[in-house]
Formats: sequence, C-alpha cells, structure tokens
Amino acid sequence: MIKLNLNEEIKDTNNASKNYLQEGIYDVEIKSVSEQVTSKGTPFLRVVFEDQNKAIHTESYYMSEKPYNIQRLQKLIRACGLTSIENGVETYDHDEQKMIGRTVEITLVPQKNNASYMEILEVNQVIKPHEDFNEEIKKLDI
Repeated sequence: MIKLNLNEEIKDTNNASKNYLQEGIYDVEIKSVSEQVTSKGTPFLRVVFEDQNKAIHTESYYMSEKPYNIQRLQKLIRACGLTSIENGVETYDHDEQKMIGRTVEITLVPQKNNASYMEILEVNQVIKPHEDFNEEIKKLDI
C-alpha cells in the first residue's frame, strides 16, 4: 500500500519557482523568444511572457501557411510595434531578438480542449502616455 500525504504541497521540479498567469488581462514583458521545430518539422516561436509579479505564460506561435497561424503571429508582431508601412503595404519584422523586452497586453482564456491550460485570445500594443500627459490630467482635477 502506498501512503500519500495529501496535505503536502506538490512541487514541479522543473518549474518549482514559477507562478503561472491565470485567466485575465495582463500587461506583460516578453522575456524570451526562441525558434523551435515540432516533431513533424513545423517551425514555431516559443514566447515567454512575464508580468510585474514575475508570473509567466508561455505561448507557441506556429510559422506555417495556415491563415490562423499567420494572423496570430502578425498580431504579436504588431503588438510589439515591429511593423512598418512601405508603399502602402504593411511589413512585419519577426526578428525574435527585437521582441524581447517589449511590453504587450495579453488576454488569457482557458483552452477549449483543456480548460486547465491558458491560451492567448488577444495580444495588443501597450501605449504608455507621455510623462506630461499625467501632469496635464492632474491640472484638470478630474
């Protein structure tokens, strides 16, 4: 017979010190981006996001020709501010090193097939107001 102490905290030895983001909207910093390949040969970016409390979320962005995957990657690049308009055409700079350190807003929701895992529903650019903006608001006494 195996005796288990059900009151003891279970520790994941690989991620024992990690705190994971739950469902919600967060301003997060992109901490790392690494290009990887699935067992079937599909390249993808593994992106680690971290909030101000050091909680993390990891998301995979598959680089395939499927429209859904292209749109997800475009949204991430756009949220990082790594797009430009040339001759009326939006271009995307997907240099993963330029993404690191960028702050974006993510909306996390439970995955449809496995509600215990979170996935990004939306990723948006975080626009910080100019320093003078806060001073002007204070003057308005709102």
